[in-house]
Amino acid sequence: MRTLLLIILCLITSQLFSQEKQLEQAIGWKGNAIEIHTVSDNAKQQCGLLVANEDSIRVSWINSNKQVVKQFAMARGLEEPLLGGFIKEGKMYLYNQNPEAPVVRAWKLDSATGDVTESGIPLDFKDENLVSAVNCGDHFVYVNINPKNAELLVHDFANEHEYATLRYHFDPELWRKLIKTANIKKGLQVGNIEVEGEGNLPLSACANKIYSRNDTLLLLMNNELKETSVYCFDLKNKQVTTRGVSHFAGFPYKSSDDAVDNSFLVQDKLLYVRVSKDSMGIQILNFYTGATLTTFKASAKEVLGFKNSLIFSEPFIEGDRLPETDQLYRKILRNYPLIMAMPTNNNQLAITIGSSSITNTVARGHNFIPVPLLIPGMFPLHLLMLPVAAGPKKVVPETNYFTMLIDAGSGEHVKGAPPTILSKEIEQFSKDLKRPPLGETLFMINGGYYYAYYDKKGRKVVILKL
Repeated sequence: MRTLLLIILCLITSQLFSQEKQLEQAIGWKGNAIEIHTVSDNAKQQCGLLVANEDSIRVSWINSNKQVVKQFAMARGLEEPLLGGFIKEGKMYLYNQNPEAPVVRAWKLDSATGDVTESGIPLDFKDENLVSAVNCGDHFVYVNINPKNAELLVHDFANEHEYATLRYHFDPELWRKLIKTANIKKGLQVGNIEVEGEGNLPLSACANKIYSRNDTLLLLMNNELKETSVYCFDLKNKQVTTRGVSHFAGFPYKSSDDAVDNSFLVQDKLLYVRVSKDSMGIQILNFYTGATLTTFKASAKEVLGFKNSLIFSEPFIEGDRLPETDQLYRKILRNYPLIMAMPTNNNQLAITIGSSSITNTVARGHNFIPVPLLIPGMFPLHLLMLPVAAGPKKVVPETNYFTMLIDAGSGEHVKGAPPTILSKEIEQFSKDLKRPPLGETLFMINGGYYYAYYDKKGRKVVILKL
């Protein structure tokens, strides 16, 4: 077993040194209060790389050839959160929240003239709790929830002057269910799947996830067993529609009532996993038609014949044995179930299934993890959403998972070695980098993945191709 693990480690290590340095840019700043963010156009052919400290923001406009074609500099207000933005028709739009006034600060950056236009957009977030901030195609959206009115609000920014709000009012029965299962009174926890294929396990373990598809924002929720609720916010036509996707009417093995499930959207496919103590079912559906493409099922006594990797358990301690099928099922039931996928270059999907002991709402930056509130002599009452800064002080999750390969067209299982999970690759090669807690980001240009980080020692930004 040790020999096999050593071989696997060598194979992974050979991939970790394949990063190509694409760009270096001297900044000169020092300290830990340095952030890196990116915004992009709808087609992800270009991006804006934002480097910020307490009082300044520097923006590099990067084209499809990974060249800096324009640079900008703006002042940043004290403790002013940088929310996000987008690129459209040669203009870049950026948004900050003013912590002292009900105003969103907006900039328009012109790539042709180099001009910067600043304006304030009145917006009062009173009685609203933040759910997520999403760079959505040709829009930037700020998703909030109003517990008093049982409403989900999507504030849609399409320029530097104005915004529109889409509202979804939950019916009383569904609202009560969400309060019970999603702890919605304390702030709905939603994972922002901003980079398709990143493979962040704690992020994928969120029961509720947001996806951006052109001018549409999709909220998928798994708060009722065997069903995925879909909330579709059409930003162009200012409409909200909902539907439910049912999973597994029957199960081939005797299944306990104590079961967990989750889903994940990739390309046009909805992936679903359901696990009980004695069985697992995986379902691949067409997200838009609801048609089932294929299913995979296995009891706890079986070897998972459809997996393409070992079952990994992390953190791994030397001398430990890797989990068997029944052990994996028990670990999934004790933690948060997850399913996620990464598209490959040969029209395949690498699907990872397992569990994480924590959930994150974003891949990098300030995450929120659920922590049980305990009172002596009583069971946990509810979950508090506690902010945890990513970086050296972040919570290290316990994860258990395996990866399988399917044909992206037919859904059939494909034999072969799966690729390295992208977030694991980043985690390995970046663990010794000297960077601020918020000084890293992952983005896409022309279908390729790029990792940018702030080198504290060299006081510069470095961009690597993965």
